[in-house]
Amino acid sequence: MIIAIIVKFSQGDIMVNLFSVFGAGPGVVGTFKIVQCIRYRKPLKKAMDLLDVMMSEVDELVMEPIVRKGMERCWIAFVLCLFFGSCISIHWLSRPLLILLFYGERTRIIDTWPVFNDNWFQWSLTFVFQASNVCFCGHTFYIFDNVYFCISESLLCQLKVLKYRLTHLKLDGSVGSNAALEICIKQHTQVLKVCDLLKFSSEGVIMFQCINTVIMLCTGIFILTLCSELATYAYMMDWTEGTSDQKKKLLNMMTMPMQPVIFGGIVEMNLNTFINVLKTAFSYYNFLVAANAGGDHGK
Repeated sequence: MIIAIIVKFSQGDIMVNLFSVFGAGPGVVGTFKIVQCIRYRKPLKKAMDLLDVMMSEVDELVMEPIVRKGMERCWIAFVLCLFFGSCISIHWLSRPLLILLFYGERTRIIDTWPVFNDNWFQWSLTFVFQASNVCFCGHTFYIFDNVYFCISESLLCQLKVLKYRLTHLKLDGSVGSNAALEICIKQHTQVLKVCDLLKFSSEGVIMFQCINTVIMLCTGIFILTLCSELATYAYMMDWTEGTSDQKKKLLNMMTMPMQPVIFGGIVEMNLNTFINVLKTAFSYYNFLVAANAGGDHGK
């Protein structure tokens, strides 16, 4: 797919191949996620082992419902991620089949290079090859996201357990209070270690996904900008010689692109919105960097 986009770009035909650009973005992100899962499998395994140890050390009966609810949320997240990953795969797989069924045209799932659509054998071979890759990429979305969510949810459970232990801790100089304090300190150290492992394993994916999102937004806003220019081209034509009815129709066509594009029925999508999103994201990134630097200084 990437090669097809490069070929189209070299031919000056990238505008008619924007569908492949949108399709390549999630595929590249999915591939990068699975690569990061394999690359950081040891830190992730270590983080999950630490969480298992901390879960086994929770012996307060009061905290058992909280821990159980956290595990239930992890299973719900797994089922939802599996469902959406399957929906992504089914969506891409069904498109060429539906076009073939209703229109009798042989199309590919995604535009790739080289093109093999000359006969039924080539089309079938291309479909099987692309279908396996689409299923692979579709399910890689939820693998990394599910691991990230489950580890984060387990961390929240441990923080609730630690909060309960600290609020019920009574320091009176006894051996029992010293032991309870050491347990809290040990748990806090383990939570911080899991946070560091999760941050180390996910920062590359988060940054890469943000870059991909920015590229997709840039492409979409570029298309919206081209649509808004249609009114200018319509005005520059020789409309003065037309009839009154033709002028009204042309006026309606010119005013239609001027309608604001509302994203989600809430936010107006234009170039200013995109710039504000970038400014907010950059400010939040600086805040995180400053908070991280402050935490390292405190250590």
